[in-house]
Amino acid sequence: MDKKFGILLEKHLGDKNLKRNWLGREIGVSEQAIGKWIRGEVNKLDCYKISKCADALQLNPIQRVEFMEAANCSDKENVSLDCDSSKIKLDENQRIVPITTRPILQANQFFGRNTLLKRIFQEWQNLPLQHVLVIGPKNSGKSSLLNYLRQIPKTSHNNLREKQCDDHSYLQNYKNYNWVFVNFEQPKMQNPKSFFRYILNAVDLLPDQVQDWESLTEILSNYLQKPTILLMDNIKKGLQVEELEVNFWWNLRYLANQVNCLGFCVVSRYPLDELAKLAENLGKASPFFNTFSQFQLEPFTEEEARELLKYSPKDLSENDIQWILEQSQCWPFLIQILLKTRLEEDGENWQAVGKEKIRLVH
Repeated sequence: MDKKFGILLEKHLGDKNLKRNWLGREIGVSEQAIGKWIRGEVNKLDCYKISKCADALQLNPIQRVEFMEAANCSDKENVSLDCDSSKIKLDENQRIVPITTRPILQANQFFGRNTLLKRIFQEWQNLPLQHVLVIGPKNSGKSSLLNYLRQIPKTSHNNLREKQCDDHSYLQNYKNYNWVFVNFEQPKMQNPKSFFRYILNAVDLLPDQVQDWESLTEILSNYLQKPTILLMDNIKKGLQVEELEVNFWWNLRYLANQVNCLGFCVVSRYPLDELAKLAENLGKASPFFNTFSQFQLEPFTEEEARELLKYSPKDLSENDIQWILEQSQCWPFLIQILLKTRLEEDGENWQAVGKEKIRLVH
């Protein structure tokens, strides 16, 4: 393999002050594999992995093309499977902003929620770190919010939309935090031992030989020193998993109370009292959720909704914008559905099609 790719990869890691093991975790490969890429020891690279690598490094479009070409990946292979590539647009600063109804993965694809974000980050300003539950209805953007929380503190202003850069100075304090994403839909999160090994590996505390998961918990309790936020998605699934029994949740409660530099951020459709009741009904009653502050995920403000619609690949009339705002009630998922419908449907029938699509998702 041409060593140009390895040189580029090492340069981007160095420019962003990122480690090989961090990148490996982000894209699902080992640190050793990253080393082989950098040394040019792999004859044919997996272009999907390379695309995910470009996503994780948050390369701008020019850097991305150079990066993918150096890996001998074609334009077709460049397309990330995590975004709706048929509806992307480059803004005036050449940053990718998709029109997508999937969870947002890139910081520059996230819109709105500015007031909520400030309130959440304030909970993590000082030790001991506080614990946060963000509740919102189905398709309100909970997973997108978690992805943004873990990425925005380390994202360069060069990789954000211009308006996003206006009020992010307060995030400087969080650049050196650990941000660990936990999705209870993933099989490795459904076993106590693999769960805690994943957390320890993410914060560079993984021991070579530990057999029981209670010892892994103890290591996290005794040796974690860097401020760390655990971002938890699909918590209901976690409660329903049989293998994550009541002792697991008591251990989380213990960590939440005893480790000052550890904070939790959980997203859910259910408020605190309902989560506690669900846990009790499943035989997993523990006071874990009693330690949380609760925040509500609201619709966009009109200004936030208009900011998103500004990135439509086609110009929208004011009538179109007003109709989308009224029908969506400024919920981002519904805005995206109606915008995609407007782009895909010709003639005056698009509003009827859009209404039907909204009816089907409710």
